Amino acid sequence: MASAVAVLIFLTAKVAQGHGHGGGTLYYAEFMYSDSNCSGDPVSMGYMGSTYADYQATYAKNPVDECKSDDGVSSYMWTADCKFKSFLTNNCTGLVNDETSHMMDDRGCQADGDKWRKMGCTTQAPPEDDDDDDDDEEDKPCLAGLTDPGEQLETCAATCVTDEVEFSCDVIKEWLTTGCAKSCSKATAYYTLLDFDCSCDASSFTEEAAKITGTTTLQVSDPEAFVASAEGKAGIQKSLSAQLNVPEAQIEVQLEVVPTRRLSGRKLQETAVQVTYIITVLTANSITPDALMDTLNEAGFTAAFKETLNAELPDNLQVEEITEISASMENVQSSSRSVPAAAATWAVLALTSFLL
Repeated sequence: MASAVAVLIFLTAKVAQGHGHGGGTLYYAEFMYSDSNCSGDPVSMGYMGSTYADYQATYAKNPVDECKSDDGVSSYMWTADCKFKSFLTNNCTGLVNDETSHMMDDRGCQADGDKWRKMGCTTQAPPEDDDDDDDDEEDKPCLAGLTDPGEQLETCAATCVTDEVEFSCDVIKEWLTTGCAKSCSKATAYYTLLDFDCSCDASSFTEEAAKITGTTTLQVSDPEAFVASAEGKAGIQKSLSAQLNVPEAQIEVQLEVVPTRRLSGRKLQETAVQVTYIITVLTANSITPDALMDTLNEAGFTAAFKETLNAELPDNLQVEEITEISASMENVQSSSRSVPAAAATWAVLALTSFLL
């Protein structure tokens, strides 16, 4: 099972097979040493890509094993022996310089703070501990039966800075609740914390604090088109998430065309869009249920939400008015609280499925 937390906090490399060199697989790596001639056993090793070919394609952005021409000159990276070649023609004929080896044994030893490093291709395979086998269900039984959220973590944790961070359950939980990864869904947050350490307390990511439910009515030019469109529901979810500071993954919105009588210009409009919404507030959310209700009660919330929503919608789905707003809160362990119909505007949807 692929590691979700590795995307968030560790840039580890997968071990894969590639082109051979002297009968072995080539990897691209960085070895750190304590002495100035980079001799002896390295104090640390980092493998930057599955193989040399993978490294070149991902990091160096040079073509591998194919000719690249530019203004009458050409070059390519040769994965079979980890060499760079350049030519004075645009078809990779007529070698102009010696083939430059990127094998680690041929590279220089460079100072890096109080350490020394060598970078390049090597036939020395990554240690077994760097393999993804560390993340399977046998090593982490707390992940058994769960679905890896995969690339979803890369998106919601894209702004997290991992350099020189001393990781712990508390640090990761802070990122996932109030910090750089707070937009992650419940399922992603839950999996990530358990993947870091099975002993981490992940209960708050499934523990419900309250539910906020209600309805409102949107006046639009074509209610049927609004309800049928994907943009309508998605725009409401995204706008509510932005206005209420609740992850989109916890928002469910249902739309329905309902009868109404309203004069729009010189035309009597007989239908509108009714929105039904539910917010499931988790104990892990950065906003409390009471604070969320206070936000809904703010006098300017309706106007602000309408502006945010229209910015998300195409021209043919613009909202003209928002009316008949209601909201009520049900605490999981206490009595409910209601918001007067004329007081607020909105709230968001139900919890995404725990399994992605």
